[in-house]
Amino acid sequence: MYVPALDRNGVARLPGTVHRSQRDSRIHWQPWSTESFTHAEQANRLVLAIFCNPPGSDHRRVIDALEKDPRILQAMGEYVPVLVDLSAVRECRVLTRQLCKESEAPVETPLLVWMTPARNPIAWTPIGGPDVRQIGAYFLNYHEMIRTVWAEDPQYVLTNSANDVRLRAERMHAARQELVSSTQVEADTLAAIRQVNSYYDAINRTFDRTNEKFPVEIMDLLSAAAMNPGAPAEVRTQCHKTLELLLEDLLRSAMFDPLDGGAFTGRSGASWSLPSFARDCATQGKVAVTLFKANRATGNPLALERALGVLKFAETNFSTPGGLFALGDNPVATTADWLWKVEDIEELLPAEDAAWWIAETGMKGLGNIAPNVDPQREFFRLNSWSLAHSRAGMAARLNLSEEEFQKKFESVTGILAKARTARLENPSRDPEPDFIAVMRMVSAYAHAFASTGREEFREKAGELLVRARQTYSVPGTAELRLYAENLPASLGAARAFHYALAIQTALDVAAVTGKAEWEDWAEDLATMVAENFADDGLLEECPEPAKILYAAFSDDVMWNDDSTLGLLSQAEMRLAARNRPWIARLSKLVTSLPEPVSSSPLEHTDQLLASLARLFPVTVLEGASLDAELARAVALLDPRMIQRRKAGVNDGVAPGAVKIVVAGGAGIIAGNDLALKDALLPSGGIAAE
Repeated sequence: MYVPALDRNGVARLPGTVHRSQRDSRIHWQPWSTESFTHAEQANRLVLAIFCNPPGSDHRRVIDALEKDPRILQAMGEYVPVLVDLSAVRECRVLTRQLCKESEAPVETPLLVWMTPARNPIAWTPIGGPDVRQIGAYFLNYHEMIRTVWAEDPQYVLTNSANDVRLRAERMHAARQELVSSTQVEADTLAAIRQVNSYYDAINRTFDRTNEKFPVEIMDLLSAAAMNPGAPAEVRTQCHKTLELLLEDLLRSAMFDPLDGGAFTGRSGASWSLPSFARDCATQGKVAVTLFKANRATGNPLALERALGVLKFAETNFSTPGGLFALGDNPVATTADWLWKVEDIEELLPAEDAAWWIAETGMKGLGNIAPNVDPQREFFRLNSWSLAHSRAGMAARLNLSEEEFQKKFESVTGILAKARTARLENPSRDPEPDFIAVMRMVSAYAHAFASTGREEFREKAGELLVRARQTYSVPGTAELRLYAENLPASLGAARAFHYALAIQTALDVAAVTGKAEWEDWAEDLATMVAENFADDGLLEECPEPAKILYAAFSDDVMWNDDSTLGLLSQAEMRLAARNRPWIARLSKLVTSLPEPVSSSPLEHTDQLLASLARLFPVTVLEGASLDAELARAVALLDPRMIQRRKAGVNDGVAPGAVKIVVAGGAGIIAGNDLALKDALLPSGGIAAE
């Protein structure tokens, strides 16, 4: 049957970075919707879904390669091609892990998934790994095999795939039922934290098992454990030392762009000297928060400088006309496009400036990419850039004042930025706000205020969250949506992760503003999670109106981001500390610590953060009528580790004072901001009475 909708690009007008990247594609992409599968049934075609994990240019690189091959374009016409944005369709992220696990393939995207019109997967393969020149042959091999089987016996394909889905759902259900919760939570939590520390090799300066991503979650856990005054002293000391060494490596590495201050999302191989050269707003927000926390935990001033640089980069490159933030897109470029020869710099800059730039960024005539990072010597004589010193340190090395050096630095980076832009594809600025990016930036502003005391950041956090709530709340309800416009639920309905992220964000702003309205909103969102996502002992990722897949998927393991379960576990702890307990069945779901945490801690660092805070709580009880200085001092405390609530009549806190309580202890009374600062150590711990 002829279906006219399949002859046009069905994602051309849809929001989101993934959809926007394919607006001019020659492939007739269709959205992730029930209609697309209905059209497949009417046309008697299989669905070919490509699961894309924005941001990053991998899906663009792969799709570009597919689109340029006429054989593949013809082959794509035999399917209903469906484009899936995994940042919105979070249940497909869980399916990606599950499918790759079944085929013993690495968990990578883009993932090609062939599906029947009945929505059942029949074959799948990650396609981001092959060389771009081999993608065509790789795809066609799969295509020929699947086309042959479908042509010979379509009923077998339909029946077999349906059975596979049923068995997969049974296995997933059984695995959830068999998942054992820890019966010794404190011992397992501390053992897992020690295990994370053991992955750092202080001799070779490497961190194993980081999955080549910027180690945000690891640094968050190390910072929290190093600062928590209730944790065992040896754990605090170990985490503090590991964090200091990791910062020494990371802050002076090529993971931070000297030209604009932005952070790269990951690295190529085991060295921080060769980034993957992808950036997005959500990651900038996460990195900024992590660096603010690391600065608080260690006092490392370069961590604060890098955090502020990352924040400025995000503001400059991802802000939208409506006052929100876009996720952003990355230019399709080779790694070599980002690297430089010494001669390039000498040609672009005056001799005096070229000399100090080459020295400060660690460039070498034979290149600074080590052979173990580049064994094929593909980048021989090429250099990445890193700044080993702060701006003040570089000024001192050149015997210049900071003001003089700043002018020189801006002149040099302006010249080099212009030259780099000429090398790279320069995509149009992303005008569309992104839910996750906006929420991450709100939290970044809240933590920026807590770390610097600069009022502008607190104001930005509050104002941005007001706009976000107006944009992403479904009018007349407490529900969330992913876009400013109404879309079909399969594309636009917020998943459990998005609710969890919004709760975390609201509590961050509540911590620095002291406004109960944000605690109220967080509590309302938690109620929505209980009503729409918690059922029959399962925290389900996808709400019922948005469901396309038949199996129930639960996001309980980290992969390139926080897990839904980890975020909700932290949120439950924070609201409970404010005497705002959750519905019992939801609270039970998110507070138990899985027993595998000690053997695979990097998959559960978000849950470890929550467990650590529950085991060793730090709470500030606020008496009535605090003066402005003391109220501000409370607002400047760590937004996530130290919980705040209004003191009750039985808490023994006089008006105008606060009490700091650690792990149920008697606590210390502070009557003014100086006393509060004296009671709290620089790292966030509590001083001895």
